[in-house]
Amino acid sequence: MIKKLIRYLYAHLYSIILIRKFTNADRTNSTEMTEKDIQTLERQLDDFDQKTRKNALHALVEAAEAETIRVKPMQEVANLHCHSFFSYNGYGYSPSHLAWLGKKQGIKFMGVVDFDVLDAVDEFLDACETTCVRGVAGIETRVFIPEFDDAEINSPGEPGILYHMGTGFTTTAVPDKARDTLSDLSQRAAERNRDMLKQINQFLAPFSVDYDSEVLPLTPAGTQQNAIWCRFWRKNQSKR
Repeated sequence: MIKKLIRYLYAHLYSIILIRKFTNADRTNSTEMTEKDIQTLERQLDDFDQKTRKNALHALVEAAEAETIRVKPMQEVANLHCHSFFSYNGYGYSPSHLAWLGKKQGIKFMGVVDFDVLDAVDEFLDACETTCVRGVAGIETRVFIPEFDDAEINSPGEPGILYHMGTGFTTTAVPDKARDTLSDLSQRAAERNRDMLKQINQFLAPFSVDYDSEVLPLTPAGTQQNAIWCRFWRKNQSKR
């Protein structure tokens, strides 16, 4: 707990220092941030503490508006299928980082569709407003259609499996009538992953991964997809 508090205070203080250094104080000199400064703030965008992410995003946006960070002009480009670290992102990007990436790369339209959860919605839409990126938020899940159990639909090599999506969500807080459905999606995903991990551990023995102590801590809200522990295996197989 003490280490987490110290890390948060340091990240918060560093963000404030960078904001003052590269916005108000240096506007007239058009001093650009160093690459190290930018990388530090961008790493903070993926911190598991939401306040740290928010402070880092505001620091980056203010610096961009002061032209101390170079960003590409906004273009008629869209990427509406992004996953955040609330389910799985190959770079560990948070919803705030996705919005910042849109601004930095000049992507006008961005969309987040995490697997089985809506945890990213509020943060992503707020971050899009901060970065002036047009954002849309949704959810993606997998369903099995018995009537097509012998046909590949949109999941190569998995007959009967359909990747199903919904979009246009405006908040992470769902109505009571939809809460059970969303909880069921998350629970089914966890059960599926635990079962799959158990089978893979048996196949790869003596190498194994513990779901609760080694996998769940890789995401801020404890919901993850199998790609996360695949990455964990690759990263740690040489250590075991």
